[in-house]
Amino acid sequence: MPSSVAHGFAAAALGAALLPGRVFRRLALSGVASAVLLDIDAIGRPFGHGDIGWLGGHRALTHSLFFAAVVGGLLVFFWRRRLGERGMRLRAFAFFFTAMAAHGVLDTFTDYGDGVAFLAPLSWERFESSWEPFQGLWEEVIIVWLPCYLLLRYARRNEKAVLAPTRE
Repeated sequence: MPSSVAHGFAAAALGAALLPGRVFRRLALSGVASAVLLDIDAIGRPFGHGDIGWLGGHRALTHSLFFAAVVGGLLVFFWRRRLGERGMRLRAFAFFFTAMAAHGVLDTFTDYGDGVAFLAPLSWERFESSWEPFQGLWEEVIIVWLPCYLLLRYARRNEKAVLAPTRE
């Protein structure tokens, strides 16, 4: 199963791709934390108490696209003054949303659990991939950590968003 480090790296790499350096530094912690904290729905597991049931169990409501949109919108509202113009707010929303959605996507590539309820609360159907590459730490390092690290290095070296619109 992807670790918190993998979820954090994926969120940071998405932020580097979507946001310019000056904005990314301010939002990075919020985006990474929101992506990592989605596993709060399994808080009772280490103590033998199972999942938090009213969230639909592990990998249900907190891993849904609906939840990503709501939390992403709230984070943009929180950061609205620092973000400034509407275009930057939309890019920040795209960052928060994709960072949290990527958490669920990474979780579909494991043999742990019974899938991800991307459409909750509208549908509790769970989705999972038939390809399950995350069998250990080294697979995670090669598939997630290394590419995300390289993208972060590239974006920081250029101090601009990788997917930034160009003006000509």
